[in-house]
Amino acid sequence: MIERQQLIDSLRSGEPLVVGDGTRPSPERLVSDSAGDFVVEAGLLRSVLLEVIRGKVDDVDPRGLRVRGAAIVGNLDLGLMRIPHSLSLHSCLVDGTVTLTNAEVGGWLRMTGSRLARADAKGWSLRANGLEVDDVMALDEGFETAGGAGLGNAHVRRHLSLRRARLGKSGTHWSVLASRMQVGHGFDADGLTTAGAVLLSASRIGTQLALRGVRLNGATDTGWSLVAQNLQVDSDVFLDGGFEATGAITLHGARIAGQLGMVGARVHGRSDQGWSLDGQDLRIGQGAFLRDGFEMAGPLNLDGAEIGGQLSMRAARLGGHTDQGWSVNGRNLRVAHDALLGPDLQLAGSLYLVGSRFHRLAVAAGATEPPPLANVAGWQLGDLIGRPRTDPGCAARWLDSQTTAQPWQELANLYDRIGQPSDARWIRYRSAVRSARHGSRSSRVASWFSRWTTGHGYYPVRRTLTCLLAVFVIALLLSSQRTDDFTTATTATIRQAVLDDQRVAGATNPAAVPGRVPASAWDERWDVAQFQPLTYALSTAVPTTSSATSQPWTPRTGWLSAVLAVLRALSWIFTALFLAGITGLLRKQT
Repeated sequence: MIERQQLIDSLRSGEPLVVGDGTRPSPERLVSDSAGDFVVEAGLLRSVLLEVIRGKVDDVDPRGLRVRGAAIVGNLDLGLMRIPHSLSLHSCLVDGTVTLTNAEVGGWLRMTGSRLARADAKGWSLRANGLEVDDVMALDEGFETAGGAGLGNAHVRRHLSLRRARLGKSGTHWSVLASRMQVGHGFDADGLTTAGAVLLSASRIGTQLALRGVRLNGATDTGWSLVAQNLQVDSDVFLDGGFEATGAITLHGARIAGQLGMVGARVHGRSDQGWSLDGQDLRIGQGAFLRDGFEMAGPLNLDGAEIGGQLSMRAARLGGHTDQGWSVNGRNLRVAHDALLGPDLQLAGSLYLVGSRFHRLAVAAGATEPPPLANVAGWQLGDLIGRPRTDPGCAARWLDSQTTAQPWQELANLYDRIGQPSDARWIRYRSAVRSARHGSRSSRVASWFSRWTTGHGYYPVRRTLTCLLAVFVIALLLSSQRTDDFTTATTATIRQAVLDDQRVAGATNPAAVPGRVPASAWDERWDVAQFQPLTYALSTAVPTTSSATSQPWTPRTGWLSAVLAVLRALSWIFTALFLAGITGLLRKQT
């Protein structure tokens, strides 16, 4: 077995104590040779370090104690110790647990390639809550644990590495429990594989948090694989490079000064709250990239999130939705640059964007329909890229589910800003039509009349001209088909002409001439002009011309007289509306 003097000699020389070829012993070798020269008792390590702390070992090299390739038997308890130098247990097999609770390490702490083969009764292999490390802390490059690793309130002044580590889980399903941890520089966990969940809530990372290629194979009882509520990162966060999580992810209230990269990430689970990714009140200083193979089993929550750069969801897939049908909850979402919701964005549900604000919203281009919308009341669009920009019909279909006018008016205002006033007017008209469907019965009648007579004030000239033309056509048809129903008063000339016709016919006692004669009996000898249906229809449809085109012909009393009276009244109304439209009194612009 390794002796005390060997450890002290290594401390004084600063050279690593390399056992054998320096590779990690296997558990089988320890079982077969439990007293071999590669074995050191955990109690002996603790005793030697205590002697250093108490000044009983002098001339210690600043590089501290470095052991490589050893098998450490027993539980290594360094809790509350103030180790003044670095400590390295490289490629060691620890046949027990390691405790560093509230300990201090004056240099770096390395357990690269080591294995903690056992866990305590609560499932922890490493307890390092409150640990302070003045330099780098490396639990990486093949570092393995049978249980979880507790790093709550730990403080690493430089870099923390869990690269390519493999961690078990505690009895409460945590592989890494690191709430309120502080890391002065970066936290690199690329290639980490866990059997449980990771907790980083309220932690602070001084530069970058890298979780590229991480496999989180477990989740808490509430369905979370990564819990990072109120996390603060002073640079970028990367959950890409093949990142996968069995459960959901929460970044609720997190603050990320740089970008959030989740390109190609896959989140297979949902929490008990229903989300696969919860980014409520998330703040991102630069861009958020959830694209190019990004996939989630459930919906995305960005309620109240603010993104200082671009939000990209190109070629992403969200396979679930909330009970309300939302795949994305973007209520009060703020995106300072482009929000790319496509192309090739696949949503199982719709977009809920109440109160959202976009500098530029880019949706599907070409012939592709944009992603479906739930409620977007109160949204603000600086610009819009995609088919709805150039195809108002597509835009109207896109907004058809909106029961309030604001989303329509916002899009119309955008059309005005980009020089498409006709499209803006049409969208406002469609908004008025859509809103009229939700009024009371009496208001729907008034809205129907307004729509078909003035286009709700957006097309008054066109619509009133159409109405006047309809009056003209109806009057023309009636006067042409019912000519015999039109009569004129019998004058002396007409009476004489009728009597002359009777005498020519050989009547000895001419019949009395009636007081009114029909248009079908007209004769050129009459001092009354012949009945002209076209002129009569024109005077009915355009009442201002009635004095110039007046005729003595009137319909017999009855339904025809009533219909023509109604048409004449309507023509006065339509003419007044037409003049109001021309002068701008009726025409709406907004």
